Amino acid sequence: MNATASSPDDLTPDEVLDLARHGETHALMAALDAGHSLESATDHGTTLLMLAAFYGNAQLVAALVARGAKLDVVDSHGQTALSGAIFKGEQRVARFLLACGANPELGRPSARETARQCGQERVFQPDPELDAELRSELGHAFH
Repeated sequence: MNATASSPDDLTPDEVLDLARHGETHALMAALDAGHSLESATDHGTTLLMLAAFYGNAQLVAALVARGAKLDVVDSHGQTALSGAIFKGEQRVARFLLACGANPELGRPSARETARQCGQERVFQPDPELDAELRSELGHAFH
């Protein structure tokens, strides 16, 4: 899909979701400014934030969180943005979501259980190196 081919007003709901999947931060922010919902979701309830997190798009995740995206939505598959990021091995995104207050106990399985199952427990441990990477990439968005 070529997001620049349509104006933000003309995007279909599926095209808006694709912007999140592909990490098209500027195009998605323009679509939101044009009136598309921050909580747009697939038929399974997978939100823009979840899609951005699952695909490791840290900049987009930060932009959506800054706009007020709900951190703790659980889709019909039992996943949250946090549990999906952990399952996909996106530790930077997971770390950012935790720093923003995402609840690791939500989901089926929970994000914490997903981390155990996937060998990603590191995301819950202090990690100055990873935190420095996030601060460098996301600046003020990472606390």
